[in-house]
Amino acid sequence: MFSSGALIDSNGYKNSLTNILSTKEFVVNFATLKTRDQMNLSSIDAPKDVDEFSFAKIKKRQSKLVKTPSVADSPVNLECKLLNTIKLKSNTRKHCTLVVGEVIGIYINNKFINKGRVDSTAMRYIARMGYSEYTTVS
Repeated sequence: MFSSGALIDSNGYKNSLTNILSTKEFVVNFATLKTRDQMNLSSIDAPKDVDEFSFAKIKKRQSKLVKTPSVADSPVNLECKLLNTIKLKSNTRKHCTLVVGEVIGIYINNKFINKGRVDSTAMRYIARMGYSEYTTVS
């Protein structure tokens, strides 16, 4: 589950949401401290003909169960099928849409599995707090 937002006076939805609505699938890729700048670059309001992977210099990996590519440098990729979207009310000039999916495939980089358990702290993945603030798992 994640939320997608785009300015109302833009060309409509962000490219990611447009693609999800069209293909009914998506991948949630965990961003890390190491990849945070690329993740931020990839979230621009790009024209439809701009590949955000190329723009942000993010390496793609073919997903196993969905056609949508995964981020190669992400420690975790969650391959998802779209279940539902919910338009959220906003006091800003944005389209806000909550995207809900069913995880049908999970990839976890083996270097983050220790004695059969996922070592989340070693991944140094980040979570958005709000505005441009992030936190890490420790």
